[in-house]
Amino acid sequence: MGRSEKNRKKKIILAAVIAVVAVAAVIGALSATRTLVWFRHGVHFKNASTLSHRLEAGETAKLDLLPLLSTADFKDSGNYEELYNWAKAHPDIHVVYDVKLPAGASYDPVSRVADLSALDHDAAEVTSNQEVRYILGIEGVKLGLSDWTLQQMEAYAEHYPDWKIEGSKDIGRVGAEEFASYRKAMPDAELAGEVLIGKTAVPVKADSAVLAGLDEAGFKDIAAAADYMPALKSVDFGEDPEGHAMLPQVYAFLKAHPDVNVDYKFTIFDRTPGIHDIKLDLNHRKMTDQGAEVREVIACMPDLKWLDMDSCGVDDEHMAAIRDEYPDVKVVWRIWFGPKKTYSVRTNVIRILASAPESAGSLTQASTQSLKYCTDIKYLDIGHNEYLYNIDFVKYMPDLEVFIVMDGTISDISVLASCKHLEYLELFTNRITDLSPLSELHELKHLNICWNRKLADISPIYGLDLERLWIGCLTKVPKEQIEKYRELHPNCVVNDEVLDSHTDWRWDKDRNYYPRYALLRQQLGYHYPEGGTDYVFYWADPLYEPHDDSVTDPLCPY
Repeated sequence: MGRSEKNRKKKIILAAVIAVVAVAAVIGALSATRTLVWFRHGVHFKNASTLSHRLEAGETAKLDLLPLLSTADFKDSGNYEELYNWAKAHPDIHVVYDVKLPAGASYDPVSRVADLSALDHDAAEVTSNQEVRYILGIEGVKLGLSDWTLQQMEAYAEHYPDWKIEGSKDIGRVGAEEFASYRKAMPDAELAGEVLIGKTAVPVKADSAVLAGLDEAGFKDIAAAADYMPALKSVDFGEDPEGHAMLPQVYAFLKAHPDVNVDYKFTIFDRTPGIHDIKLDLNHRKMTDQGAEVREVIACMPDLKWLDMDSCGVDDEHMAAIRDEYPDVKVVWRIWFGPKKTYSVRTNVIRILASAPESAGSLTQASTQSLKYCTDIKYLDIGHNEYLYNIDFVKYMPDLEVFIVMDGTISDISVLASCKHLEYLELFTNRITDLSPLSELHELKHLNICWNRKLADISPIYGLDLERLWIGCLTKVPKEQIEKYRELHPNCVVNDEVLDSHTDWRWDKDRNYYPRYALLRQQLGYHYPEGGTDYVFYWADPLYEPHDDSVTDPLCPY
């Protein structure tokens, strides 16, 4: 072998050695920065962020050696439980794998519902336990429930509480409690059949039901079933001609199911109202329990607006208690006042004319206590009652507009401060010395204070923009104050000269009525001298005698 050949071989060997050394260096560098993770079906770098691999049982533990992993595709891997648990433990990693279902079963990834309706109970149980439960993102299943018992449905629903369980089942005819159990077990299942409410079989999909004559047990049935009958929109509980024993149960159902239209008629005294009636007229029905039975009944009438208990034998205090207990119901009864009890009105009247002491006797503090129950009064004339010195009942009349209390013995008018809507006020011929309670009555336009002989100060009413002010010539009001009022209110007619408190106040010297007095006659029912006057004597009230529905209260809007 020549020298040149030897040199050539040496160069080849040297190059090979250099190449080996270089490869070794590269491998060493790779080993230092990219640790390999070995699986049965392949090897992956430690810093891999995506992975597509068929895993064998027990290999999910190695996945923790891939700290940068964000997406993993494990299709064709069969160890569903292990993959499911690993995916749940790593919610930040997007995991995909397939679950092979048996013949007759399928899964829709869009609706996330597994359809097992072609399987019988046992097959559905096995498939749900071994495969379906490990489908990532599953939200529900559809079952073929025809061969399932209630107990099987309850057990399945308890085992998979987070799934929406659909399916169809004819339950036949069952009791209310059993029907409710079906619904509780699988509320999204479609049920067919009938539920027994008392002795009445009602289709479970019914939108209406007639359930007349239910007893306590029957009401327990409807209470148990109705929550699970979403189509039910109307229930007719019939009519009870004997009384109202079941009214509380009907009302309880109505409150629990406000979207269901409930009909029910009952009997109280000789009346047969419906539970939704807005008016209950019990006038002249004699009661011996101070209205206790009525209170029980109206507590179960949610739409009631008007209760007429005229002359029912219930005292004023108990009637007022009923009114206060039900502020949304207009409660009407009859009160009596005056020393001879000849004055009588219903508590909803807006007008009282009781200025006839020659016929009814003079009103007194004791004989006017019941007037406080007439809270709707607008027009009140109790003039000419010389023994009446207290008008505290007026504070219960917030709508009072016209008040006539002349020719009496009134000295304290402090209660008038609460009557903010007073427009017309006659106080002449009394014992008034202090007008300060009137100082904030800015709706007051007509004021007559003549013949209050000790009245010496009108400064409290300087702020009232009256249209007419009658002071007369017999008070002690200083002329300076009268002129001051005239200066403050130049458009007000002020009379400080008249002796007769009526002249030029109600009529002129020829007895021609002034416009405000003409209106007053209409408001209070003055008809003299042309005819009788509408005093509130009981015999003049057409509603005083017992009456049926053909005679109505003109103040009742219902």
